[in-house]
Amino acid sequence: MTFTAQNTAQAREKNQSHRPKEENAKTDEQHDAFKWYWMSCIFALLITMYLHNSWRTTEIPDHLIGHTSRFYPEFITEETRIELVELVKSMQIFKTLNKDTVPVNRTYKNVGEAMPILEDGTCSEPFFIPTLDGTQCILPGRYEMNRHWMKYGGLEGLKETYEELTSRIKFFMYARYVFDIKNHPVVKSLFYSEKFIKAAKEICPAHKQVLDPYQFIFILQVPGQTIPIHLDPPYFDRTSRYHIPEWLLIVMIGSGLFKDQMHDHVQGVAYLHEWNTSQNAGNFAYFDKNEIVPSYISPNPRAVMLMDGSKTMHAAALYKTEVKPPLLPETAENELKFNLTDDLWELRSDEKLLKKYKTSELRISIVYRALCFENEDKMKTFHEWIHSGENVQPLEEILEKLKEELVKAKGFSRKSLDTMSKFDLATVLVDEFVKYPLPTNSLFPYNYCFLPTIYPWTESIFKYIC
Repeated sequence: MTFTAQNTAQAREKNQSHRPKEENAKTDEQHDAFKWYWMSCIFALLITMYLHNSWRTTEIPDHLIGHTSRFYPEFITEETRIELVELVKSMQIFKTLNKDTVPVNRTYKNVGEAMPILEDGTCSEPFFIPTLDGTQCILPGRYEMNRHWMKYGGLEGLKETYEELTSRIKFFMYARYVFDIKNHPVVKSLFYSEKFIKAAKEICPAHKQVLDPYQFIFILQVPGQTIPIHLDPPYFDRTSRYHIPEWLLIVMIGSGLFKDQMHDHVQGVAYLHEWNTSQNAGNFAYFDKNEIVPSYISPNPRAVMLMDGSKTMHAAALYKTEVKPPLLPETAENELKFNLTDDLWELRSDEKLLKKYKTSELRISIVYRALCFENEDKMKTFHEWIHSGENVQPLEEILEKLKEELVKAKGFSRKSLDTMSKFDLATVLVDEFVKYPLPTNSLFPYNYCFLPTIYPWTESIFKYIC
């Protein structure tokens, strides 16, 4: 007997006719549910692909791409590297930044967002930190960097809680920045070596070939830590870190409105750790093109990266991606202390020992910077101005210029800008003018695990997946 498609259809129809009506209805509902499920999945996938492509579109302004940078795999000698590591050990105590580090004589310590500190010494709003005198809470110096880090989870697009992400970027520094190099001969030798001078002049503009060494900092990181995407705070003709908050300096860079007033500089990032393997990651990343994928260099010992860090966005990828660092509370005194007796680094939080590390387990770098001047006279004039406190650009003048640009180029109403709180204004300025790229490989870039910090009622939802 030969079966045709017609026979098959007739048989199916006959078979279904013998089923109870309720069973046929139930089967139809299952088919419909199955169909709608897959249609929803396909729709969600298409939406995700569309959004993913839109998220991968970067908005780095033209004036912050295409600048000269140079990488040198073996820039410093092994003897210099060892001597610098010994200097690091002699400094002994490296701390995280938990409180605001506003210079005592800063002209404008904040933009008006300051609020009273709580009785327990904490701040009521996310991102805010206590002032050094413990009387107020203000936005941290690197508000723009911290906000982007928490919102998107860095280059890797991490999905972690506020406490976890905070611990990842609490790297350790010695007294923050050191501005007097005369007391450290080995550091001075970095600045005045013929190799550095020749290479640095390639970074400085051709008409600004007088170098003025002004700052260095050692950065120590434990496994699991990183440095978020950022720009370095520059010096402008009439303002600097000594006059206004650092995040506002970055807004000024991003806006492009003050670029003709910005002082050029060159920074070297030299790697001092002992390990030399790509398995540890911790690569230096920089965005020299308007693309979401940065350029990477391996942080091998003795290698140096030279660039103007105020003109090119850069970061450090996670050091040892498989490791989570110990939690370092914001209200605690967190420090990495070298124990001369057992030759180990002790990680302590409020004196409580959390972990010990060998020097070979740390990621160690020194960042050293020099300003570029046209001649000695202009360098002298700058030094006289920076310490005088005179002829400083008024804060309101800076904010006014930025507001005008928000109205003209970003579509904001002047009334809304003038009536919003200073905290809201700061957030608008950061979001509109500082366009750090989104995570490189993340399908969904937003760090949803940060939501409970902003909206506590969501904690019951995200506590199971974060």
